Amino acid sequence: EVERSDLDHNRKKSTEQTESSVATYYSTKVKLSQLYKNANNKLALAKEYLSLVRRYPMKIRSVVFHTRRMCKELLEKYQLMEECIASRTTDEVEVVLNKCECYIRSPETFKYDLEKEAREKEALKRKREEEGKRKAFEARMVRKAKREGL
Repeated sequence: EVERSDLDHNRKKSTEQTESSVATYYSTKVKLSQLYKNANNKLALAKEYLSLVRRYPMKIRSVVFHTRRMCKELLEKYQLMEECIASRTTDEVEVVLNKCECYIRSPETFKYDLEKEAREKEALKRKREEEGKRKAFEARMVRKAKREGL
């Protein structure tokens, strides 16, 4: 049996931790000029996001998803989307972002790969075919359910 004083102690400790994290959250100061500067720099935003992920770990699927959302244009432009999606660690995602940064700084280092483009188009075609098959299966299941009165 748990004593009441233990429960009170745990509740107090939990409250102190919450207040501490809220205080830490609100004590972060960022200059407004820096916010404006980084607002349009998607690469800087993604790198800042990765620094937060290192501080507050989360699933790599979420990291890849959010990074893709922030840098979609860059990843497509420099043909790094597949590499980003295949990343298994935060460090691998950062390597992809560093490549983007390198290509931005010196565009002559990037060479457009026609074979990679063809592979991406083929993968997209396969994905659409699979989606079509899934939709057809769902339609069959709906018809079957109606036939059986479910």
